[in-house]
Amino acid sequence: MVNDKPAGISSWTKADIIGKIAIPVMIFVFGMGQTISNNKRIEQEKLLSKRTDSLNGEIAKRKDRLSTELQVLSIVWNDLNNSEQFAKTSDFVNNFLEDNNIDDSGSVLRRALAARSRVVIDNKSQTPENRIVAANVVANYEVARNLPQAIKVEKENAGASRPPEQMTVSTTPQVQTQLNRINAQTGIAIVYIQYATNACKNKVQEVRKYLEAKFVAPAPEWVKNNMARSEIRYFNDSDSTLAQELKAYCRQKYPQLDIAVKKAYTTKRVPKNQVELWMGTDYCN
Repeated sequence: MVNDKPAGISSWTKADIIGKIAIPVMIFVFGMGQTISNNKRIEQEKLLSKRTDSLNGEIAKRKDRLSTELQVLSIVWNDLNNSEQFAKTSDFVNNFLEDNNIDDSGSVLRRALAARSRVVIDNKSQTPENRIVAANVVANYEVARNLPQAIKVEKENAGASRPPEQMTVSTTPQVQTQLNRINAQTGIAIVYIQYATNACKNKVQEVRKYLEAKFVAPAPEWVKNNMARSEIRYFNDSDSTLAQELKAYCRQKYPQLDIAVKKAYTTKRVPKNQVELWMGTDYCN
């Protein structure tokens, strides 16, 4: 007997039809979501840029620095508490402080940034980028906070103090306690930077900013010496790999530098995951 009933659509044919309709729809929806997300990020960046432009030079126009800092803080506070905006906003605040020569730890803005950064360091769910940024903020805040006391002690001991950039503040017990705590909390390696001549100061700051993307790099210190070749010094055998990683990272930006790597010896116990970068005249000249 011939079956005159029309043949039904097979399950494979149904799946094929659904796939041909559903996949383009899903791609479209995903693309729209990405577009909205990108547009939102771009708008946030434009807003932060607009705020930056409106605040540039504000301190120069006003006598009351505190009021200006509070104004800036009120603008950036929400972004500092937004994990997606923390790194970019911290960079904005740091640039604002540098542009207006606010380098003391008494700054309301600097203290607020440091306080927020400590929260980020304690939060292990934060992104590695945020924790590196936060670690550097706190490290340099601690150096600034202990600088006045270091200068006072040196004046009492020697009768006169060196310029701030010659002060070995990063290696004082107070600062090292804080840096060791950051190191233990985050696992981010610390790179102490020393340089040979004051003429190299600005160039060394460039190196420091480059290193801050990967390491904790406290304020560089001017240690007068005639070292011709830059070198990396490590103190624990386990840090030889870290020293080589630092050398490779430096060579990415400064391929002309042939940095030596040496194991150094000291009577003091140096915590692991910490090395020194000595910038010689080969970089400074």
